[in-house]
Amino acid sequence: MKTRPRWFSLVLHDTKEKDVTDRLGLLALSVGAGLTYKPVSIDWSEQIWRASDLESICALQGRPGQFLAAESGYWKNRYGRVFHLDIVKRAGRWGGNILGVM
Repeated sequence: MKTRPRWFSLVLHDTKEKDVTDRLGLLALSVGAGLTYKPVSIDWSEQIWRASDLESICALQGRPGQFLAAESGYWKNRYGRVFHLDIVKRAGRWGGNILGVM
């Protein structure tokens, strides 16, 4: 019998390293399996979307799977962008789409 998670939490890695591919992860707590972590892959390959230093993330109420992630880093003469993300599960892996940048 497969155990169902009791809760999920989306977390981010506060890193300035440009080579880090997984900047987000999903924590799940379930009976029997305890605490597990799965990376959430976001395609940052387009320079226009690349996050340089994510600091925080929050869920958007009434929009399941959508989050805002705030950046404090410097990119193309600008500080502090906010990324609008959609987190989805595809083929057994977690990933995200960038819906916009503010």
